[in-house]
Amino acid sequence: MEAETAFQSWKECMEILPTVTAPARGEILLLHVATSFDEVGAMLFAEKRNVQIPIYFVSRVLPEVERRYAESEKLILALVYATRCLQRYFMDLPIRVLTDKPV
Repeated sequence: MEAETAFQSWKECMEILPTVTAPARGEILLLHVATSFDEVGAMLFAEKRNVQIPIYFVSRVLPEVERRYAESEKLILALVYATRCLQRYFMDLPIRVLTDKPV
């Protein structure tokens, strides 16, 4: 009985987890840009029914010289990297860039 209850709980959690999805035509996408000491990354989301659904994730480990960049330079680097990797999304859809740091 305990195993069945645990399985049902797990099953319910899996049903509500967002899954990677393709964007709809004309949809505004959200690009979350983030940095750390040795890495930059960006995650592209679509917002559906007030839930952010992931579309794509890109990240890159920084070489030693880029680790010395200022935080704002790292954010711009992350944005440039994301636009190169996700070029087809940037060409076809409007994208809103989100970050918790000033650029």
